[in-house]
Formats: sequence, structure tokens, C-alpha cells
Amino acid sequence: MNRWILYTFLLGLAAYWASNLLLWFPWSYSPYLGMTLMLTIAPIIWAYVAFLALRTYPKAELLRAASMIAAMFLVLAVVMDYIFFGIIRNAMEELYHPTTFYGYGFLVVWPFVLVVSLKRKIVRRKKTSTTTDLLRAGISGLIGFSLLTLIIMLEIELAIAEKCQDRLWPLAASSSMHVSEQLDHQVCAVKEASADERFRGY
Repeated sequence: MNRWILYTFLLGLAAYWASNLLLWFPWSYSPYLGMTLMLTIAPIIWAYVAFLALRTYPKAELLRAASMIAAMFLVLAVVMDYIFFGIIRNAMEELYHPTTFYGYGFLVVWPFVLVVSLKRKIVRRKKTSTTTDLLRAGISGLIGFSLLTLIIMLEIELAIAEKCQDRLWPLAASSSMHVSEQLDHQVCAVKEASADERFRGY
């Protein structure tokens, strides 16, 4: 049972980071596009990992398994959203949008929907979680987290570089270019240091 709980937890992390990685650029382009994908594509990812967790449940009570999966996925999503988006990304107001709660609702409902609609398939494909399954789930989550972290870090550095370049460009026509350029370089250095300090937790 402990192995299954760990496997389900790793599946939840993998689905969480995969969903956020998938939604990152669409949401940055348009919140409405991001919300649409969150309510269409993301639930499919969570449904798939819920199916994997259900078929590896070591006992026969699938409704109990669905309850445990729903509880673990919900707690994981709420806690990770609060830490990653609420605290680290400082987007608390955007986080607690009605669509976010709809997404939480999918996490609770999906395991029970799968048990009701695919019970025979789950039983037919029942298997025991192996070390390979644990490694696959863990590595998938790590890759998703790493890619999203890399994207965020690169976006921050590019944004700072662009702002600093825009600030230095008008100085070419200035007679006090040397002094002003030194000041601007110092400002940019401070901004870069602040950004690095803010995202060191990644």
C-alpha cells in the first residue's frame, strides 16, 4: 500500500507539472485561452494518471481507491498552486479564479467517473506498481518541473536585458553618456540580483 501511495503521489506531481507546462505559454498569451485549455486538455492528463493509479490499487475496493486518489490529487494541487503561484509567483488574485475551482472539481470527480464508466477495463488491466513505474512517474514530474523552471528563469533574464537595453539606447546621443551608462549598468545589476534572489528557490 505504501508503494501505491508513493506512486499515486508521483503521478499527481507529474500531471501537475505537465499541465502547468502545457498551459504556461497559452496563459501568458491570453488568460482566456489558458482557462479554456485548463478546462479541456488538463483534465485529460489528470484522467490518465487517475486511471494509472486506479489499476495499480492493491485491493479490490475501487471506490475507496477513487476516494484516496481524489483526496491526494486535490491536496497536492491546492498546496502546489498556493506555493508556486500564490507565494513564489505572487499571483494570488489570478490564482483563485472560478476556473481554478472548476479544475479542483475535476480532480475530485474524475476518479469516480473512471470507476463507474471503466470499471471492467480497470479490473482487466489491473497490475502492481513496480520500481520502473515509480521511476517513470518521478522522472516525468522532474522533467516538467525543470522545463517550467528554465522557462521562467529565461523569461526573467530576457525581460531584464530588454529593459536595460531600452534604457541604455537613448544615451548614445547624450554628452554625459559615460556617467549615465555607469548608473544604468548599476541599476540593471541590482535588478538581476533581485531576480536571482527571488527565484533561487527553483
